[in-house]
Amino acid sequence: MAGRYVVEAPPHAKATQAALDSGYFVANASTTNVLATELATACARQDALAGGADEGSRPPTALNVWLLVRDASAGLAVVGAAFYSDAAAALAGGRPGGSRPPPYLCPMPPDAARALADAVFGSAPSAGDADGTDLARASNRDDSATALRRFAGGVHAFGVAGAAAAATDFARRCCEIGAVLPAFRVETSLTLYQMSSPALLQAPACAGKPRTPPPQRREGDGDADRDDEVLDWIARCMRGFHDELQRPGESPSHSAFKTSFGPRLSGGLITVWLDDTGAPVSLAGFRPAAGPAAISRVGPVYTPPEQRRKRYAAATVANCTRMAFECGARSVILYADTNDLGANELYTKVGFQVVDGGNAVELQFV
Repeated sequence: MAGRYVVEAPPHAKATQAALDSGYFVANASTTNVLATELATACARQDALAGGADEGSRPPTALNVWLLVRDASAGLAVVGAAFYSDAAAALAGGRPGGSRPPPYLCPMPPDAARALADAVFGSAPSAGDADGTDLARASNRDDSATALRRFAGGVHAFGVAGAAAAATDFARRCCEIGAVLPAFRVETSLTLYQMSSPALLQAPACAGKPRTPPPQRREGDGDADRDDEVLDWIARCMRGFHDELQRPGESPSHSAFKTSFGPRLSGGLITVWLDDTGAPVSLAGFRPAAGPAAISRVGPVYTPPEQRRKRYAAATVANCTRMAFECGARSVILYADTNDLGANELYTKVGFQVVDGGNAVELQFV
């Protein structure tokens, strides 16, 4: 098996997307949506910067790490992918267990995940020859080494996440070669759900109504006067969400949440449900459709504890899903905490179905 897999570090998002827009994305459409969304965002940013957009204080795109695993026995076809942004780590102060996702692995064969671990931690060649076959698409070796070091740094600091089988195979190999602490534990386990058609959507009867998204408002709509108030409420909800995950010390600041969610609220990518008094009681966001399969992902979803068991969450998720389909999605997915029985029951009742083999995990080394 040695030498069968080669790891490539494309220099930027567009090069990565070009390599993936064929068989790999098609074969793993729902389970690679997280990667597809990240790539779409990075490519849009790359276009904006190329067009002279103001960089401002945001971290440079170069801090994104994209890794591809190719199979030399199959014409160097892409069989796996991973990504990491150490720009986010820099914003989190480089804290172990910081409030940002760890390096993420998409589905890949077990031996490919092991080969990726070997390449990341220097136990095998990367972006070079595989069984004597030159990888013409390989990026500069120095750039590849830098990307692999950044990815390794993310693994050391934050663990690894992604498709359950791939992340577990990768983590186990990291432990075997002594690159990390000797064991790992499952920090989070997520179940993947998918809705393939808006005809499957089941919206429950519920008091109140969704707040009119800014792009759909008419002149003189009073909702506009409350945008900042609602954004404050969303930021408080997200702090509560982090607290419930038992990560209160890792939660970004109130202002950071407002900065992050402001564009999504103004862009109509967040459903806020209002009760009969007009007060916000539940929220759900979605990401625009991404990848060749045009899949949209719902999240985050949050209802304050005092507003639960009133069907607000189900109504909010149903409305958010409807909006995703109306914005061009051919399919909608979401992840639920595997151990949260209430959430899993809610998503099933709304019309989502479990994706076999789609579970994801976040692993921490111990």
